[in-house]
Amino acid sequence: MKQITLPFKISRQYNFDNFISANNNLLIHNLKNLEKDIFQFIWIWGGSRIGKSHLLQSTCSYYKDYRAMYLPLKLYKEEGPRILEGLSKIDLLVIDDIDLVINQSSWDNMLFNLYNELESNEASLLASSSCPPISISYSLPDLRSRVLGASIFHVKPLEDSLIKEVLVRQAQDRGMELTERTAQYLLNYIKRDMSDISSCLDKLDLASLTEKKKLTIPFVKSVLFDKQI
Repeated sequence: MKQITLPFKISRQYNFDNFISANNNLLIHNLKNLEKDIFQFIWIWGGSRIGKSHLLQSTCSYYKDYRAMYLPLKLYKEEGPRILEGLSKIDLLVIDDIDLVINQSSWDNMLFNLYNELESNEASLLASSSCPPISISYSLPDLRSRVLGASIFHVKPLEDSLIKEVLVRQAQDRGMELTERTAQYLLNYIKRDMSDISSCLDKLDLASLTEKKKLTIPFVKSVLFDKQI
């Protein structure tokens, strides 16, 4: 089946291979074993910048023969609940930051109807929030009962010992060689979250290609902190 054209382009950098699962192995197993033509509802939650969006986009990319859509509500909530219209006619719907719109009656009603349509069509629904769904306020009790019936997983942050592995692996995925010494230097100066690591590597990748230089500590300093080599 052909994948739907998305308003948001899924990042090629995000896949299950470069996500360090650590204490999230059961979640990864469930995300990689969705069954077609069976309604499944998975809800993941956790703090900001720990890899939820990475997992959601990886899931969309993983099911290449599915009609799948990734919808980041942080970017599209201003469109209003009408953005959900027609999304029940796909195989997999992935909604990021769903808690940004819940507890608004127009959104809750649309989400409740969408849930029922997806269930009727035997599609799958994957959603994320920054807090556990039981702690979210809902304007529609029926929506709350549906949400709490999902398979709910807490995305646990990585331990410090594994963050360096993430940094080195993502650099390799971009075709860059990052020595352990340079990786440790970076971790001493950047925020230890997935978003900041990705942004940092994007800058280094561009600079390295432009200036044709390796990722030495002096070069990294000059790119990220405007220090002269």
